[in-house]
Amino acid sequence: MLSCRAFLSIVCILGSLGNIFSKEALPNAYDINADETDDDEDEIDSIWDSYPVEIDSVNIQILDKISGKVFRRKVKLNEIITFGNISLKLRRCFKNSPEDTKEIYAYIEVYENRQKIFSNWKFASHQSVNLFQHPVYDIKIEF
Repeated sequence: MLSCRAFLSIVCILGSLGNIFSKEALPNAYDINADETDDDEDEIDSIWDSYPVEIDSVNIQILDKISGKVFRRKVKLNEIITFGNISLKLRRCFKNSPEDTKEIYAYIEVYENRQKIFSNWKFASHQSVNLFQHPVYDIKIEF
């Protein structure tokens, strides 16, 4: 059973939390119960500074780990390139707006002997995200 002192402490803490998270304390807080609606959508802030821009091609580097050969090529959307026994198809690619940090990302599909072995996003600056693991080939997106 709660003592009176513990109960009052909880009430005081909850009251102070209410003041901290109130609309006055957070002037940008959005009140979902507000009766007035604002038709001007320019005032609503986005969580991003800007939006990515879709591009029609990206530079791909494929490394043959055994021979040391490096294959670089500009790949266009829905174009299929073949290197050794793998084929790569570029489905979508984006780059960040100039206001944001420099980044290019592409959704690629990799086929080996007509079987899909990889289908995911690759990032130019974060090669270890969605790592393409293959015993012979390494694929990178370049700026």
